[in-house]
Amino acid sequence: MDKFRLTTNKLGQHRTILLTDTLQGEGQASRLKDNDNVHHLLLIDKFTFEKQSRIGNIWRNGLKFLLLPIQISKLKKYHSNLPDAIYHAIPIYYMLLCYYAKIKYVGTPQGSEILVRPKSSKIYAYFAKKALIGADKVLVDSVKMQLAIHDLCGVKAIVMKNGFDTEKLLNLNGQLQRNKVISIRAIHPLYNIAEIIDARNNLAQKIDLDFIYPSSEVEYLNAVKKTIGVNDTMIGRLEREQLYEALINAKLVISIPSSDSSPRSVYESIFAGAAVAIRYADYYNELPDCMKARIILIEIEKQDWLQSALKKAEIITSTRYVPSPQALDMCDENRTIQKIINDIYNIVI
Repeated sequence: MDKFRLTTNKLGQHRTILLTDTLQGEGQASRLKDNDNVHHLLLIDKFTFEKQSRIGNIWRNGLKFLLLPIQISKLKKYHSNLPDAIYHAIPIYYMLLCYYAKIKYVGTPQGSEILVRPKSSKIYAYFAKKALIGADKVLVDSVKMQLAIHDLCGVKAIVMKNGFDTEKLLNLNGQLQRNKVISIRAIHPLYNIAEIIDARNNLAQKIDLDFIYPSSEVEYLNAVKKTIGVNDTMIGRLEREQLYEALINAKLVISIPSSDSSPRSVYESIFAGAAVAIRYADYYNELPDCMKARIILIEIEKQDWLQSALKKAEIITSTRYVPSPQALDMCDENRTIQKIINDIYNIVI
């Protein structure tokens, strides 16, 4: 949705269309606005579960697979009325629709679609290869994704980070009296939320945790809720302005998934002035030094990792974050969307 809005701001509402099979589903609030230029294929919202869950994920994926012929037919019909349109398919499923509809497209897969799922399912790997090889260009957010795609199917993807509103964060980032410790990833086993709670419970001096999460798996969420402290706060999804207001009060932001590509929330936290605890991931090597200086590399196997991270966060947050030109070039949303429009879509504006 951020890419859609940024593209709309650059090209104009009449030139930018969101084409989708879902508007609001599985407990997720709609992020659409009244003036969004939205068209749709066959909508699946009413056929999905009320909340995200492991069983719900299996059902949704199976449903999408069964409806593939219908969606391909609808996409072909839609394309016949807009034969000169540029299609940016996000994620793999929409790339696959374009592939079978024989429509030229730019594709952007999500991290787990490349880093996790092809290893566990040969059928998924087969269709992912089709979608990737068929794309005119493939756009990813990390070198790790680029290498994984090349290993999977030989395609050379283009690396470009997901930008955000750096100006707003830097204008807000003046607070040095920080006291919040925030977990900022989805409540899902991949993100090791239970391990964060365990580490906090082992501290000699207890702290409270805030959980900001864009989505959750219901079984894991219920298990997590049984272990949180009485003063911990389950916040859930925040809109951008609310998220940024929370981050500028953070002393330490924690993001420790088992697998990661290039997490925008980590970069946003850095620009907000927080210290960020992460497990080592390849994207760390791609960051400029000014961003690395705000990151604390931890090993969750060590019992005292959180205690150590809190001490380091005190030092890091005693100074304000000042981004380098390289950091701004990598993270600023206006710069990144301009590159996509000019270099990926080949539109001159």
